[in-house]
Amino acid sequence: MTLPTFSSPEEEIAHLRGQLLERDAKMTEKDAKLSEKDAKLSEKDDLIRQERNKNRDLTGTPEESHTLPDSHPSISVPDLIRIILDRHPPLTKVLDSIMLAVNLEYVDLNGKDEKGRETVVKGGDEVALIPPVSGG
Repeated sequence: MTLPTFSSPEEEIAHLRGQLLERDAKMTEKDAKLSEKDAKLSEKDDLIRQERNKNRDLTGTPEESHTLPDSHPSISVPDLIRIILDRHPPLTKVLDSIMLAVNLEYVDLNGKDEKGRETVVKGGDEVALIPPVSGG
């Protein structure tokens, strides 16, 4: 890499100013793109919050625990869904648009994972009803 030579300090200062202005313009452009991304993320966060609030409005709670009886140490996903719907009948309105996860793995409402394997819920498992999310 060849370094530029300057005939005077003023010429060097002018060159450095030009470089700084170019960098500043690039940084301003990057900042604008980041601000645009931040706005989209904020908008998406707002939509998710609104949808969670809808489900909270339907259930009255953001989360709850269920204890399995000792006589039945596991339960099928459809049976668990029936118990949840018995406790929160308004959820039936949005059941078709809710996603379900057991221990952070998505399953369908029949308890099948992405590979078609049946998932059984056991004591200590985490089950998440993921509310419908609007937006793109």
